[in-house]
Order: sequence, then structure tokens, then C-alpha cells
Amino acid sequence: MPSRSTLYSDLNSFVKSRSDRSIPKHRRVDARYAEVFCNNRQGDVSIVLRVKNNQYAYGLNKLVNLAHEIFVQLSDSYADYMAENFDVPQE
Repeated sequence: MPSRSTLYSDLNSFVKSRSDRSIPKHRRVDARYAEVFCNNRQGDVSIVLRVKNNQYAYGLNKLVNLAHEIFVQLSDSYADYMAENFDVPQE
């Protein structure tokens, strides 16, 4: 995924927004326990969740929830990308 693409920009914004205090607590990544961000190296994108103070259970829970939210967001907004890269039906 090119770093200057609209898709990457939208993904990066979405991931950053998960730490915003306007997000409900059960969906938010609390900056006291973890930080989350995108990493793009030569078109290969990673979502990084770095836990703080040994909060591994918290981090794992948030990472699984975040992966689901990203999947839903991409399916809604980028159905073509999901079909092409993940064989998700375009229905």
C-alpha cells in the first residue's frame, strides 16, 4: 500500500483516532496502557500496538478489537481492496 495513497491516509487516521477520548472507553485504546500506530515500510503496512507497564492482557484485547474494527471499516469503505487482497465477497 503506497504511503501516499488515500487508503493508507484513511487507515492511519482511523488507527490514530482509536486513542481519542471521544471514542467510548470500551473501544478506545487508553494511552496510559498502550499506544497504537501504523507503520509503512516500502508499501508493507503494519499496525503496531505497544503496551506499557506490562499491560499485555489489555493490549491483546485491544489489538483483537482493533483488527475487527479495521476489517469492518475497510469492508465498508474499500470493498474493492478487500476483494482483491483478502478474497472478501463484494456484496
